[in-house]
Amino acid sequence: MLLTLCLSVMQDCWYCTLQFTVYGRKMFADVYVSESVDEVIRGYDFRVYNKCEWLFGEHCIIINGLFVSLCVRQSKCILRRRVYVHKPVVVPPD
Repeated sequence: MLLTLCLSVMQDCWYCTLQFTVYGRKMFADVYVSESVDEVIRGYDFRVYNKCEWLFGEHCIIINGLFVSLCVRQSKCILRRRVYVHKPVVVPPD
């Protein structure tokens, strides 16, 4: 993986473009990097841009037509994850 073009946008957080490959296909995602989050979280914009479809029953995700098998792994953390936002956000139950 290759990290490029980092610039500070807020205290203790960085914004950058993460370049990576999935089954040999080059992809990228604009991400925020923080000590508060220790894994990549694919956001809504990444999923829409890459036409992602999550097939829970088949344990795979489709990214731009590419079927990617998913596997279960043990969590590395015993604490709950926290997501920090800049302004108040309301998540509807529906």
